[in-house]
Amino acid sequence: MKKLLYLILLVMFFCTSMVYAEMIEVKFDFENYTAEDDAKLIDDFTYEWEVFTAKAATHYVRVAEEGSNKFLHFNSYTEVRTWDLIEGPYTFSFDARTEETINVAFFVRGVLPVTRFNPANGGGVEQTLFYLEADWYRENGGKNGSTGLGGSGLYLMPLGSSKVRINIKTYEPDGINVGTAYYDLDWPETTDPTKFFNVKFVDNGSDKVEIFINNKLLATVTMSNPGVYEEDEYDSNTYYKTAVVTNASGEEILNINNARLSADGSQLAIATRNKVAHIDNLNLLSEREATPEPTEKPTPAPTQSDEQSATEKPIPQPTSTKSQDSDDDSDGGLNIIVIAAVVGGVIVVGTGIALAIVFNKKK
Repeated sequence: MKKLLYLILLVMFFCTSMVYAEMIEVKFDFENYTAEDDAKLIDDFTYEWEVFTAKAATHYVRVAEEGSNKFLHFNSYTEVRTWDLIEGPYTFSFDARTEETINVAFFVRGVLPVTRFNPANGGGVEQTLFYLEADWYRENGGKNGSTGLGGSGLYLMPLGSSKVRINIKTYEPDGINVGTAYYDLDWPETTDPTKFFNVKFVDNGSDKVEIFINNKLLATVTMSNPGVYEEDEYDSNTYYKTAVVTNASGEEILNINNARLSADGSQLAIATRNKVAHIDNLNLLSEREATPEPTEKPTPAPTQSDEQSATEKPIPQPTSTKSQDSDDDSDGGLNIIVIAAVVGGVIVVGTGIALAIVFNKKK
């Protein structure tokens, strides 16, 4: 009987070893969609990306068209983010055009947005720091940094025609414990942010993120010292606390020891706060295991009934929409591969067990 058990375990180990991770690229150039299509209603897009906006009709992410080109138009309070943290190496790239300065942000190494108490908003509310949300640092008396967007991660923010800002979210002992450290760099030569330019993040899946503009290295962020900020009662995520930023020449330009850069993976996001941005050729190359997709999608982040901007002007409550039919209609090629892999694994396991039984009977 022991020999039978050992043989079955050996076959099962062999089969499970066949489940492997491979690099898969998911691309969206938006050419097959119709102008004015709401991104929340595009099944194959929302299968990969969560679309999140404030409620009013003036806040939207839609397909737009200029001449023969189609792209996504982000209007006012919006964000598009991955459903989950990406584990392992990935390359995240897209073409962007920003017609306004500040408050258009491209995030990596974030975590699922965390809700915390915000005394400065309307006398005090429980507020989720979405990527489009201000962190309310200065508004809550923070002295060590500046108010930025979101609650975690590394993000790139255009500052008009001359500069681009690298931002790193930080833990702060004052404010509501979330701040921003940053450094401003010149755009690579010939870059015009009012025309489409390419942004690319290359993450090795462990401790380094490289940032490129039009395929020219802008900066490298090296991360270390993972841990939890025990003093933060609202957030138990593990972050890389140390972040060293170097420019394209390898010169150190920023070194902080209170970073909020996810050590467990990377949520990606593109966000606008009362601004406009255009995004095209949205590509994500990442590792995926050849295993079945979950039948349920992650629950959208909670919303607040009385969210308010950092300038004390009320804004509509954000909402998130995920198509209910996306699992049936989207990513069919990948699903076929997954089903084939599972069926193949079952057949191999069944064959192994049958052989083991025959072998045991002969004994």
